[in-house]
Amino acid sequence: MAMTDIRASPTAVVVGSCIAQLIDNITYTISFACLPHLFEDMKLASESQIGLVAAMFGIGGFLTSSLSGFVSDRLQSRKLPLVVGSIGYAICGCVLFFSHKLWHLLLYRLLNGMASGLVYPISTAAVGDVYPHKLLGLQMALLNVFNNAGYMIGPILGGAIYDHAGVRGVSTVVMVIGSVLSLLLAFGIKEPLLIRAELVDQPLEDSASEMSSKIAGSIDKTIIEEIEAIDMGPKDIPLWRLVIKWRVLLASIITLALGTLNSSLDNLLGIYVKDRFKVSSSKAGLLYVLNGGVSIILGMASHN
Repeated sequence: MAMTDIRASPTAVVVGSCIAQLIDNITYTISFACLPHLFEDMKLASESQIGLVAAMFGIGGFLTSSLSGFVSDRLQSRKLPLVVGSIGYAICGCVLFFSHKLWHLLLYRLLNGMASGLVYPISTAAVGDVYPHKLLGLQMALLNVFNNAGYMIGPILGGAIYDHAGVRGVSTVVMVIGSVLSLLLAFGIKEPLLIRAELVDQPLEDSASEMSSKIAGSIDKTIIEEIEAIDMGPKDIPLWRLVIKWRVLLASIITLALGTLNSSLDNLLGIYVKDRFKVSSSKAGLLYVLNGGVSIILGMASHN
């Protein structure tokens, strides 16, 4: 099969997934620096309740991420959950635009988390669908770079916009980037599972030009192995049996602990610098650059 349609190439899926994770983290972090100021300006609840607003993101993410993979597999579609999640970003931006009560902010973060629970895991799975496991190192590193770039951009962008245009400026950005992402994913890439099927079924002579630039050595033998490897996914193991494996259990506990700590510090940092140093939202946003920058460096180093 000649790859005449750029939308049907594995590269298109990687680009779409990288942009999806960039926007996912921008929408997550865009309110970090401005949320303490937003509470004060709206004369809402005390800042101690910012933690409750932050928790709603986790609740929303848990609700959708726990089901997104199962639903995506049953529907045999990666694009549908990705597009729905992208539209979810636009919807949560709309909620933020009209926010003037505490429950509005709670709903905004809940919807934000639900959208992220769709986009983040499915965009990662989509890359795994179209690349064999031997070639996934670089692709995962690229996803990490874009994900953490969003972590760096979001607070700076949100803080600067809030200082000049208030909450409606921030919410407008969220609506726009969510809408753009939904259009990009809907029309810019082909269904990853269909691309996977075409890569597995295509004859050797048609696949050589696509794969030989990525694989060194004997083209004939290596391409056959790599294409066959695309369809050699993990066996269908019941979830409970997977979870009780000690390595999986340990990794899950560590991930949960670090995620909880990171989420707490993300929100406490904005409160602390506002109260301690009386800085603006835009200056507070600069503090998150270091975290994202270190993560990008470590992500690229892990690939190498």
